[in-house]
Amino acid sequence: VGLLLCIFYIIFYSFRYKEVQSEETMSQITNLPKYGNIPEIQGTTSTKGKQVMRKVISEDLFNQGIKVLALKLQSQSKEVVMFVGSTVGEGVSKIVEETANNLIKTTPKILVLKMINGKATEQNKDIIKQIISSTPSSSDNSSNKLNFNSGSVSYLEISYTEFDEYSRDNKLDDQATGMEQFIDILKDYFDLILVDALPIDKYTYLPTFAKVVDKTIYVVKEDSSPIKSVRNGLEQLESNRFALTGYVLNYSNGVSTYYGDYKKSG
Repeated sequence: VGLLLCIFYIIFYSFRYKEVQSEETMSQITNLPKYGNIPEIQGTTSTKGKQVMRKVISEDLFNQGIKVLALKLQSQSKEVVMFVGSTVGEGVSKIVEETANNLIKTTPKILVLKMINGKATEQNKDIIKQIISSTPSSSDNSSNKLNFNSGSVSYLEISYTEFDEYSRDNKLDDQATGMEQFIDILKDYFDLILVDALPIDKYTYLPTFAKVVDKTIYVVKEDSSPIKSVRNGLEQLESNRFALTGYVLNYSNGVSTYYGDYKKSG
């Protein structure tokens, strides 16, 4: 009877939990260290004391999680750190933005490089052309001419189309060379580049992009990211030789802090 109950439980669990449930689930999937535990911010329009307090606590815990993540990246000068999820809806952009805002206090020149499908806006395309055509130097303060100001986070949208155009215009052998040269130019401008990457299932140039990324943070959304997609994403990153550094568990459901065991309200 006991054996039958165990078998039933295993079968039930495998069908019931198809998404990443917790840090324990991740430990069964990968040996990567946890780089962050980011709870969801509770939104409420209620004026009731208890619900307002939960919102305040959740915001505080979110900020704590981001600060821990930022501290682990604080010394990564002149590096490209990519944040990526296995599929859409992992909350990558929010984590990258808030991490950059925390790091700017100690790292004065930060770029958030947002990868997009299609083509960049005309304004961004003009900035890209200016970056390519003028190597910065301390004497002419080129970064200020491009509105890249020290002490504030800079943002740039780019797609693989721009790398294709750059490679073609400069008569380079391949897109990988163009991408490496472009990133090297950006490193002259910035102390740290955080890449807000497309989901892995949207990438067609993974082998090329792996050559310019120094560290990769894998973002997983608790109670949402399918275990199968998370596994497949890790396999693709590993097979393409990305330097995997750790994972971030986003929208975390349970966090032990000085508030006690915090849980999201239902």
